[in-house]
Amino acid sequence: MTRLFTEEEDRLFAIFEPYINGYNVKQPLTSDAPPEAVEACEKWKELSQRLDKEAEELIEKAIDEGCTFFDTAEIYGTTEDPHHNEKLLGKVLRPYRNKIVLASKCGIRFDETATTVNKPLIPDGRPETIKASIEGSLMRLNTDHLDLYYIHRIDMTVPIEETAGAMKELMEQGKITHWGLSEASEEIIRRAHKVCPVTAIQNRYSMMYRDYEKLFQVLEELKIGFVAFSPLANGLL
Repeated sequence: MTRLFTEEEDRLFAIFEPYINGYNVKQPLTSDAPPEAVEACEKWKELSQRLDKEAEELIEKAIDEGCTFFDTAEIYGTTEDPHHNEKLLGKVLRPYRNKIVLASKCGIRFDETATTVNKPLIPDGRPETIKASIEGSLMRLNTDHLDLYYIHRIDMTVPIEETAGAMKELMEQGKITHWGLSEASEEIIRRAHKVCPVTAIQNRYSMMYRDYEKLFQVLEELKIGFVAFSPLANGLL
């Protein structure tokens, strides 16, 4: 298995991690920044550039090997670059756009006021949020439409019919071809499907988490596809 970090990088980042967390590596450091912070940020930039290059090569290799479905989300990124994954895919996939299926997601954001490392997710299924999000995703992904667009989590404060209605408008405008739901229950799926036919459900599924198998019969009835996320149980399998 290929290592992401060399032993020397592991050692350096064990020392520099406290400084990395305290500074925005995209911005120049202030004159009072400790030397350790300056070196940490430089190392972080070098590593980020190397990992981006490796990611680009990996995506191109995947295409060469026959991969045609790429699934991302506007929220996949870092503190410094919140939309990093969409921008990366937009750069690499542009020459292959007519040969692949491109999917993204909207409808959640991180609670930036939280002090925890893993910040809580805040669902937002309002039509205005969806319509604003698609514009950003299309720009970052270098495309005029998405083949599949998910609502990333269900916002229980917004009727799913309103969310589905917004997706229907995007389909009518040619900005998306199909739409889907993530982490959705049978009730939500049926209600949404009545407003605008749902193409795919993306729920957690692996041999360690099989709760959503009870949906399979419903999805077969409605002719909706199932896309499993975390099929390897977050790397445990």
